[in-house]
Amino acid sequence: MKIKIADIVETISGEIGLFPQGAWCTIIRFGGCNLRCPYCDTKGTWTDENTIEMTPEEIVRKIHTKNILITGGEPFVQSEGLDKLVDLLVAEGLNIQIETNGSLAVSPRLAWWLNQQKVMLVVDYKGPSSKQNIDFDSFVNRFSNYCNWGSAIIKMVVASTLDLKVIPQFRKLFDEAPNAWVAFSPVDAKGYWAQYIVRACEEEFAYELANGQIILSVQIHKNIMMP
Repeated sequence: MKIKIADIVETISGEIGLFPQGAWCTIIRFGGCNLRCPYCDTKGTWTDENTIEMTPEEIVRKIHTKNILITGGEPFVQSEGLDKLVDLLVAEGLNIQIETNGSLAVSPRLAWWLNQQKVMLVVDYKGPSSKQNIDFDSFVNRFSNYCNWGSAIIKMVVASTLDLKVIPQFRKLFDEAPNAWVAFSPVDAKGYWAQYIVRACEEEFAYELANGQIILSVQIHKNIMMP
């Protein structure tokens, strides 16, 4: 079994997840994605044209850090290889975080590791600026199991005023999964979007803010020009 890999690099973790922003980690970037978001900052991973085929064992041998971030592209496109890789990483006792665009189902094997809290997901909700026409109610239904397990964070990139208007809809998510964590991420890591996000959350989610369930996730790797 081989996985199409776009890149493996040691760097800081730039976004919210299992381990803190700024923590040193190994990023494993899968090639291939089923979506085409215009603000994507890794468009080179949309196809597998510039990838290297590696076995899960070969990937593990390249890892020298405790923290592992699997991203893409979209890792769930290669779900069989992802399952095998996660099995090996769990056996090594590593901290494993997977970023997914939220449009594909979780495999039974990965669901098992989530239930055991050996893996954490950061699951995107694609707002209006993504141009992907993701229905929010359908997304909540798909996401609610991860929230109940306490093994996932939902994240939305905010790139337009239309995205800001979607923020109140997250009340449905909190009603479905009262302990859910939600992170809002300014698309360009600039302060003015962060201010708009905070104001919108103050108006809609005073309890969740006070309870630590809403997170502002500014992409610090963009600010310091890390990969």
